[in-house]
Amino acid sequence: MSRIAGGVACCLLAAGRAAAEAEGRGFAEVRGSSYFGVTGDRWQAVERVRPTFETSFGERVKLVGTVEAGGAQGRGAPARFSRASDYLDVDRLYLDAYGERADVRAGRQALHWGSAQFFNPTDPFPEVLLTEPWRPRRGVNAVRAHVALAERTDVTGVAALDDRLANARAAARARTNRFGTDLAVVGAWPGDSDWLAGLDLRGTFGVGWWIEAALHSAGGRAEEAAVGADYSFPVFERLVTMVQYQRNAAGRTGLPGVGRDSLLAAVTAQATPELGLSVAVLRNLDDDRGVAIPSASWAATDWLEVAAMGSIVLGSTSAGLLTVWTRASF
Repeated sequence: MSRIAGGVACCLLAAGRAAAEAEGRGFAEVRGSSYFGVTGDRWQAVERVRPTFETSFGERVKLVGTVEAGGAQGRGAPARFSRASDYLDVDRLYLDAYGERADVRAGRQALHWGSAQFFNPTDPFPEVLLTEPWRPRRGVNAVRAHVALAERTDVTGVAALDDRLANARAAARARTNRFGTDLAVVGAWPGDSDWLAGLDLRGTFGVGWWIEAALHSAGGRAEEAAVGADYSFPVFERLVTMVQYQRNAAGRTGLPGVGRDSLLAAVTAQATPELGLSVAVLRNLDDDRGVAIPSASWAATDWLEVAAMGSIVLGSTSAGLLTVWTRASF
């Protein structure tokens, strides 16, 4: 634990110097979770600090790095911290180069494609963060090039390696806008003989709407799709309702409310400029499984946030968790 504290302290000091020089940003967070309906430890505590540093080389080249240091106790925590990777991680480290019509990012970066909410069939690097809103997307070792072909048309290409720098992946996305609708086609090679082909549409027609669908060969040919709509009401600061149907022929998300066919509905209210409330329900349409996710966040100051989220499993089993966290941005 002393090495954890030392690592956190070093990052805090470095973050303080970076903030003073207007060269850094990031956050420090303390999070506590209480589990019920599970075996083993029923609590977890996490402390982490995540500073980001930037260095510019002229007007068109920039180096960005994000370090995360911290520790965990209770459920899911390592029995002992014997390696630096147990409490320290370089989650982002990439070089940005900006051209007149093309931008290139090379290094460990976050990658995310798709217009649907939380479940993105066309994303070659998918992660479902519905029940973990505090977690940033995992970094991917990749080179990404974004090329503008016209005012509303662009192409993005990605070549990536896994953390062992052994297995390669590649993907490309071409996007345009016609008649007020964003349209994108996606092709990807996840490795071996696998492939993915998809279509992504998003627009407005009185309400916001999206259609995202893909066909892939991993684990056998299977289709995935997400179709949804949202609408904003002039209530409080803002009130947004959303509903989305998901089709996942492979059924591989691992969440209790997701099978081959599932429905996600959510209401989000910004009650005051400081207080936000939301509730989402994910329901498996093939059986009685599901999960309800209420949450609240309060911006105490322009740099301090306090939030809470519950995750309640619906159906024949009784399980869930309550997580409370506070985050200080710098």
